[in-house]
Amino acid sequence: MLALFLSRGGRRPVSLGGPLTWSPEAQAFASELASLLQLAGEDRFDPGVSLFDDWALDSLQAFEMIVIVESMAGATVPPPVLPELFTVGDAYGYYRSLRAEPPSV
Repeated sequence: MLALFLSRGGRRPVSLGGPLTWSPEAQAFASELASLLQLAGEDRFDPGVSLFDDWALDSLQAFEMIVIVESMAGATVPPPVLPELFTVGDAYGYYRSLRAEPPSV
């Protein structure tokens, strides 16, 4: 499954027909994620930034990013399927979806 996740790296998201809104919470998430991934000097945090092209994540960093996002969201049990994350916006959406799920018992 990791190969499927990584095989689409670098693809740009399809335009949604207008500017994407990026809340202060999302900006803080992206900044913290870049810091935890030790991406020194990274200052591109908008939702369309490619994790693979712009942030230049490799396969190990991509997997580490999933674990970090799950930890940031307080997830105790990871989902059974690896998410497909290609942009900073995707990572934030994954974080938000984990935060919205009820805690597992």
